[in-house]
Amino acid sequence: YTRISNLVFNTDKQYMIDYGNGIRHRMTSSVMGIRYNSPGFYLVQCYVMLDNNWQLLAAETITIRKGEGGEIQSLQ
Repeated sequence: YTRISNLVFNTDKQYMIDYGNGIRHRMTSSVMGIRYNSPGFYLVQCYVMLDNNWQLLAAETITIRKGEGGEIQSLQ
């Protein structure tokens, strides 16, 4: 299980997270999580809604190894 933190989460804004495995979710809290089914490299991207368009806020490539989870935090 991998937890992803949005350090600039503001309840007045809309955020979306792209887990890099074909799954995207709206962020409903500053910490979201997912279980990756396969080891590999995943580009996790966080977007914020600005002027009715999704704008990239942060991106990070993560490595998932067999039987491993972890936690990442956006740097912004």
